[in-house]
Amino acid sequence: QEDQVGDGTTTAVVFAGELLKNAERLLDQEIHPTVITRGYRQAAEKAQEILNRIAKPVTIKDTEILRNIAITAMTGKGAETAKEKLSDITVKAVKSVIDKENGKIIIDTENIKLEKKVGASVDDSELISGIVLDKERVHSGMPRIVNKAKIALIDSAVEIKSTETEAKI
Repeated sequence: QEDQVGDGTTTAVVFAGELLKNAERLLDQEIHPTVITRGYRQAAEKAQEILNRIAKPVTIKDTEILRNIAITAMTGKGAETAKEKLSDITVKAVKSVIDKENGKIIIDTENIKLEKKVGASVDDSELISGIVLDKERVHSGMPRIVNKAKIALIDSAVEIKSTETEAKI
């Protein structure tokens, strides 16, 4: 449940527990396990049929519905105090990583990085489009803030390494 959906784990565990409890009662009545399994499969198919019938299509343009979905997913996660702001950030973040392939929408959530910082409140959360480099200045002469910077892409480590020659004093 967590890997596929990322939410509803408690509900899934409670639901599975009830199914197992009812299966135990049926086993006590000497109903064969394959009959119970077949019944659960039929119930799952019927549930899918009903859910598909009452489901409403949602597109990337339905921002308000997407916000409500995000708010629902946050319920009970400890972020409810800032759910409005966080839902806005979430929807914007997901929309920013949407790709279209052969007319199909692809969303790779690996393109969204969640960075947690200690010391500020949840209300200080923000969406940053691009890359955040959280590195300490290696020299006191380096600037703290750079505006309108030109960026060099370097395909190697930027940390200072030890010198190649050995010196003994």
